[in-house]
Amino acid sequence: EHGQGGSKFDFKANYQDATYPLTFWALKRFYPIEYGQLIRLTLRDQNVIVREFLDSSEFEKNEEKDGRSNYILSYSALVTLYMLGIDLSEYCEYIVITESELACCQQELRKIYSENDASHVGSLRIENDKPFFYESPDEVKRNNVREAVDFKEYVESFKTCGVTTDLLIDGVTNDTLRDLIGTCDYDAIALSQESGYKLVTNEIITRLLTKMKGSECEAVSIQDFISEIKLP
Repeated sequence: EHGQGGSKFDFKANYQDATYPLTFWALKRFYPIEYGQLIRLTLRDQNVIVREFLDSSEFEKNEEKDGRSNYILSYSALVTLYMLGIDLSEYCEYIVITESELACCQQELRKIYSENDASHVGSLRIENDKPFFYESPDEVKRNNVREAVDFKEYVESFKTCGVTTDLLIDGVTNDTLRDLIGTCDYDAIALSQESGYKLVTNEIITRLLTKMKGSECEAVSIQDFISEIKLP
């Protein structure tokens, strides 16, 4: 249950049991690993129930629409689709990511590569409802690097777009939003507003933000996204 620097942190209370679980970006501050790496480790752990926002009314509304939609993938959605082994190469014409997501992925690889000999490289495990971080043997460290390389290649298969506008939510600063959801998802929401593309996210707080005045945009869960594109 200890996070970065030995600080006590209750993963179960703040993610699995919380009505509005912390985003992966917010959780990252408690663990000495990279953003995407934390998401991958959490998704891989069979003791963790991954939280996602499902809205049947949104799905029914989307079912009534004709034609092909365009999509923006949030960072957690990118990682999740990669972990599921979903090949979207035939759909890249309709899917974009933000420049910050590509930069984040590239930076993650550089850090994992340069730090693969550090003592804190390891894996997250949930035991008795509490997270523990275990140091990894050399083979696991090499696997971490290989996975970061594979994920980078997956991310680079998508078109990137820059963002030219900011979100404007009364009473909430942009710095606060970035602290909560990270620059990647902040940019993804802003780009969704700019372009009218649907945002694909499995983060509950990020999804709720898309319903607020000043950051409203159309968003779908990963489940609905896969259904909408009619993935074989």
